[in-house]
Amino acid sequence: MEENKVIVARDIKCLSNLLRRVHCSSPFLKECENLTGMHSYVLGYLRRECEKRDVFQKDVEAVFEMRRSTASEILKLMEKNGLITRQPLESDARLKKIILTDKAMEVSRGVEKSFKETEEKLKEGITPEELENFYVVYDKIKANLANMLAK
Repeated sequence: MEENKVIVARDIKCLSNLLRRVHCSSPFLKECENLTGMHSYVLGYLRRECEKRDVFQKDVEAVFEMRRSTASEILKLMEKNGLITRQPLESDARLKKIILTDKAMEVSRGVEKSFKETEEKLKEGITPEELENFYVVYDKIKANLANMLAK
């Protein structure tokens, strides 16, 4: 492989853009007003996790590796759109757990179906070994980026 053809950051960004376009072109998401691709990822995460435990903004920040301000804006918009409410804990009113609304539960079922279809297509023609190799490289790239931020 020629050195000048390998620009990892550009290639990752291209994949990210393609994935976003595929996800946002989903017939289900097109029907959902005010539901961005990122909101759908957060919604899917909240649906899975809220069934098991209390979930807070800091959890969303950690899982999606986003800044506090970004998570805050996403959650504010989701709240405005009737997908979540935030309820203060009795033990510490500063902490607000995220609660999915009935509307969010209904929307998240469609989102989950769309995600599964996309995930199946993404893995089409890829062997388990190739997928494992992908994650080995992914983990190394992620660690390298984290180290750059830590300095």
